[in-house]
Amino acid sequence: MSGISPHSQNLAEQLMEQLMEDMNEELKFQLRDELRTMKNDLKRELKQELEEELEEELKTKLKQQLKKELKAELMEELTEKLTEDLTEDLRRELKRELGRDLEKEVGEVKEELREELKEELNGDLEEQLKKSFNKLMK
Repeated sequence: MSGISPHSQNLAEQLMEQLMEDMNEELKFQLRDELRTMKNDLKRELKQELEEELEEELKTKLKQQLKKELKAELMEELTEKLTEDLTEDLRRELKRELGRDLEKEVGEVKEELREELKEELNGDLEEQLKKSFNKLMK
């Protein structure tokens, strides 16, 4: 570098420094821009992931709620149906038992009436026999 004057060399160094500073500033600018872009991309991706997770969670909760409601509704309908069936069965059984009890009571009353009728008829027959016997004896 003996052919270059100190002033030119100084100017060249200054130009190199300025060039380095400019390049450095440009790199900083590009890096900031890339970082901003990456940050926005990450935010967007995270937001989308969160929305998808929330949507899945919401779907799961809704399914569970629907299952609960359906189960409750089915249990209510089943209980109602069973109650109706049991009520009908009980009604039929009660009729059968009442019918048997009634038949038994009717049978007992018939038997009592027969006995009373027999006693009355025997008493009447005995009375008539006595009268007839007395008439014959006179």
